[in-house]
Amino acid sequence: MSYEKVLDQIKHKEGKRKKFEKNNSPKERDYGKAKKECRRCGRTGRGVISKYGLNYCRQCFREVADKVGLTTQIGDTKVKHDTLSDALSAINNAARNNKEYATVSPTSNLLKNVLIQLQQNGYIGVFELVEDGQGGKFKIEVTDQVNKCEPVKPNFSVKNDEFDKWAKRFLPAQGFGELIVTTSHGIMTHEQAQDQNLGGKLLGYVY
Repeated sequence: MSYEKVLDQIKHKEGKRKKFEKNNSPKERDYGKAKKECRRCGRTGRGVISKYGLNYCRQCFREVADKVGLTTQIGDTKVKHDTLSDALSAINNAARNNKEYATVSPTSNLLKNVLIQLQQNGYIGVFELVEDGQGGKFKIEVTDQVNKCEPVKPNFSVKNDEFDKWAKRFLPAQGFGELIVTTSHGIMTHEQAQDQNLGGKLLGYVY
């Protein structure tokens, strides 16, 4: 029974009411769902999705999920295909299971440029395009340097002076691993972006 309902029932019994109010009045809290605010509509008191720093209520999340790259399959509705996420997850799984190669399809120029960065930093070896009449696929040689390789969702926008903060969040130690970033000058690691004084959007990380 709610506090308000009990209070209404004993409102004519002054002694009981005062005692009840003294011992059971709700406390002001600075945490909990009642204090969480949706950053889009500003409403509180409802479930707010805080994972990945989204801070959207469920209604707003349903409206913007596709724009931030997060979708759900309902019935026969097709889920947005994220080739890059599939590729990084495939590399991660291959490394975890001690497999020499990972295969990813379909291909894209974005994926190719990310693989070039991984190759230049020694996380993968040779990768080749195999035509299969369905968009092609990449066969990727995975090296033993990969401990973890994951996409970042959503693709957070990061200023040049904020890369260290995000590196602490996703990488185990300073100078160990790379954030993969898309910038106005193309795909590069966060260290290259810092050297060129560029900001960008996070795509993934590897170490």
